[in-house]
Amino acid sequence: MIKPVIESFKSGRSAIIGPVRLSYPHLTEPDNLTGKYGCSLIIPGGAPSAATVDALRRCIDETAEIGVALKWHGERPAVCTSPLEATDDGGHILKTSSKTAPVLSGVDGKPLDDPETMYGGCWVLASVGFAPYEYIGKKGVTCYVKGLRKVRDGERFGADARAALNAVDIDEYMVDDDDL
Repeated sequence: MIKPVIESFKSGRSAIIGPVRLSYPHLTEPDNLTGKYGCSLIIPGGAPSAATVDALRRCIDETAEIGVALKWHGERPAVCTSPLEATDDGGHILKTSSKTAPVLSGVDGKPLDDPETMYGGCWVLASVGFAPYEYIGKKGVTCYVKGLRKVRDGERFGADARAALNAVDIDEYMVDDDDL
């Protein structure tokens, strides 16, 4: 893990974290349901990740305080949604979304020629930003992904399911029309 880097802005906070695993990437085209770009970033459990999780919590808390001052009329909401969630295995997931596509770069730091090399399961360094929001009565802190740099390959999420389907002998499951 790298030491998280935090930047402060008038309207929120920003952090560089990683390596983390990329999941549910919508990086070059927006998601069909939300119309936004984004991904989930999986932060593994354990001591090396503790500094990352602490930095993210600090960013979220400081951004919520900015929300009190700038968006929520001086009051912190009773329920303030957070993009950071704990997992059952001691890790965390940071959910991101953005109206604009993030900057994508390869291991060498150069822009990616083939965005398909950035897939669910690979390891990345992530530049993320936080901002307070109020939308249809809900208040909270949102996280948007600004940029991702691939640092290494990882086991592709969902690959086992595709391989299993390809390995199925379809003839075993065929039924003769006379047997119906």
